[in-house]
Amino acid sequence: MSDFPDDFFDPPVSVPPGPRCDVDYILGDTGPFAEQVKGYEKRSGQMAYARAVEATLDPVRNPQGTPLLIEGPTGTGKTLGYLIPAIGSVLSNRFREHPAGEPEWKYRRRVLVVTSNIALQEQLIQKDLPFIRSTTGWTFDYVLLKGRSNFGCHRAIEELKGDPKGLFPDDAEAEVIRLREWFARSATGDKSEIDPSPTGLAWSVCTSTSEDCSGKKCPFYEQCHYYAQRRAAWKSDVIVTNYAFLLTEIALRLEKGAPSVLMPEFDIVICDEAHDLGDIARRYFAVELKATQFSQMGRLLNGKRLMMKEEADKAFGLARLWNDLGQQHLQTAANGSVLYDPSRFQGERAAVERTLGEIISSVRPKIAEFLRVQGSGGKS
Repeated sequence: MSDFPDDFFDPPVSVPPGPRCDVDYILGDTGPFAEQVKGYEKRSGQMAYARAVEATLDPVRNPQGTPLLIEGPTGTGKTLGYLIPAIGSVLSNRFREHPAGEPEWKYRRRVLVVTSNIALQEQLIQKDLPFIRSTTGWTFDYVLLKGRSNFGCHRAIEELKGDPKGLFPDDAEAEVIRLREWFARSATGDKSEIDPSPTGLAWSVCTSTSEDCSGKKCPFYEQCHYYAQRRAAWKSDVIVTNYAFLLTEIALRLEKGAPSVLMPEFDIVICDEAHDLGDIARRYFAVELKATQFSQMGRLLNGKRLMMKEEADKAFGLARLWNDLGQQHLQTAANGSVLYDPSRFQGERAAVERTLGEIISSVRPKIAEFLRVQGSGGKS
């Protein structure tokens, strides 16, 4: 917290207009928690936690929007500690600035809470958020956003009504029938309702993918459970989801250059269980290079078709360098240090990029010539 001034986490001097949202009041000795929760005792750790979040979200005290990294031991009351100031921030200022004449609902401010644990997501939706709403009297809506594969697909299940014999092994066919009967009475279509959980093979024919979903063109679009939760998100003040859904959204926004794709825009992001974020994000955005790939490149360059010995030597050199860097990373981990540090090996990575660029520049004319010869039927 060294980036913040000493008085940064002090209670605000004034309370914003609208519903009383400051954490000192909500969690204090005379606030709604003290009035309505039997045996309530203000916890100093939770109050400090909540004040820190509140100050971070205050544009007056934090005009640069500096993010906050905060850790609390078990029993601190972390979920209420971040939910109350975050929801309070949204309620005290419901809409972003927008052009005159534009509908306000398009500029609704939202809190996005992201976790990696399904149990925590269910706790937030089923316990914490209803508790805050009933205790404080605040008016706000919330939704749990899940990926498409968590929901049964009306079209896919409709297509299974013929009970096609021989399409599945006997046990899978019985499982598909069970799932079809469940889906007919389910209000949510959510796989988490199913007990016992379905087998992977049976569920795969009951759900859809982005590739085979026809979206608004589907005759079941209005009934679709997956799209229903996405529509609900636009009417919600708080969205709860997992890291996979968030990172898919970020990747799609970058790809399409759009402000929102799978979920509406959000203004406050809370990453609970943030220790899991790094590994998950690398799976989405990292490019994996292995020493063996450089070795394979060297063999191709040195082969009879290309006969580019100089470039092959460069590729073999990259394989040796990459292997050495990997060993150094492993040694760093063995010594108890941080395994990944973006500031390490910057020079080596830059050298690898330069060498790869040189190899590609040399190979391109060879490929162009090969394609030209192939296009002319092998005649030069």
